[in-house]
Amino acid sequence: MTMLRTLKRRFGISAPRVAVRSHKPWYVRWIVMILASGVLVAVAWVTYDFGRSLAGFDSSQAAAAQSRLESELARLQDENAALRSQLATAERQMQIEVSTQGNLAGQLKNLSDETALLKEDLAFFQTLMTSGGNEGPGVTINRFRVRPDALPGEYR
Repeated sequence: MTMLRTLKRRFGISAPRVAVRSHKPWYVRWIVMILASGVLVAVAWVTYDFGRSLAGFDSSQAAAAQSRLESELARLQDENAALRSQLATAERQMQIEVSTQGNLAGQLKNLSDETALLKEDLAFFQTLMTSGGNEGPGVTINRFRVRPDALPGEYR
């Protein structure tokens, strides 16, 4: 009996309402869905862009700032390259001056050694040529020093 009542409810006078619609082709439904999605995306984009402008971000100002920063970066890179070349030149000049200073120091040492030898020789010859009051004319040797020379068997 319950089965009979269920069937009467579905197909009888108390059956639920049925809507009758005309059939639309699938491509019309797809075109409508694509257009609706496009409108939704456009509204979302406009809302996003409007929100950014309200927040203080302007894409044209950001693009201008980016181009300004790129030009400043290029200028600074050129300046950096120029400063590097000046630094390299200054370092080379410093190396030349250091080597020149080393050469001059070596020459100064050689000259001071030569001066010391000449002073020693002068002192030797002055003592050699001094004439004492009781010794008479002639050469006197007060001090005598022998040093080996560069070649073996020769002395100075």
